[in-house]
Amino acid sequence: MIPFMLPWNLSRKLAPIWHKFAPSFTVRRKIDGIYVYFDFRDQPHYCLSPVSQLICCEPTLLPPQAVKIWDVGSNSGIFSLNAAQKGHEVIAFDISPKAINLLRKGARANQVNIQTVEGAFSVEPYFYTTPTSSHTENQAIKTSGSGQRKSITFLEAAERFGIPQVIKMDIEGNEKEFLQSSTYRDWLTQHNILWIFEMHKSEDFELLKNWKTHEVDPMHFAVNFNFH
Repeated sequence: MIPFMLPWNLSRKLAPIWHKFAPSFTVRRKIDGIYVYFDFRDQPHYCLSPVSQLICCEPTLLPPQAVKIWDVGSNSGIFSLNAAQKGHEVIAFDISPKAINLLRKGARANQVNIQTVEGAFSVEPYFYTTPTSSHTENQAIKTSGSGQRKSITFLEAAERFGIPQVIKMDIEGNEKEFLQSSTYRDWLTQHNILWIFEMHKSEDFELLKNWKTHEVDPMHFAVNFNFH
């Protein structure tokens, strides 16, 4: 992903060159009145695009009263910072240590408290390789185990951090694992949890037939939307 003024197909082709040769330094931007930090090499779209293109739609779905929120796939934390500034209790999960550090920097700049968790998020546990960049398209690459990180399951997270009222999830296609899980679906229903998630692959849209969803926009959906 490279500067916004290039056509999408061209930017995709040039992205590997950008990520190899562009310098890495931190850029601070003000989005919705909140300071957010990005890495110029890893996240050029967020560093160079007009602010109007970076507005986060998910906070508009949050209930007016303060609730516990899991931001799964938080990256630099546009959503987490926005939610925390509105008074919500936020636990942010991301597989990238670099992205987590950028989020922590944003939390300090905005004087909000956000609990951060470095690690992949899953239905069933697996081992994976930790990414070295803060790229927004980072995915957990599963490995055989030895010497690698282990993912945290949603049930383990509930035991450690308490059951949330809202889960926002953007994990670059790994939402499929959750959409296929009846255990996860039953858990959401049992606790009346609002789940806001992004769909990345058109072939996965077929899985939505098993869910009662509210379409937020063509790529974002919500379950238990009547929560608030």
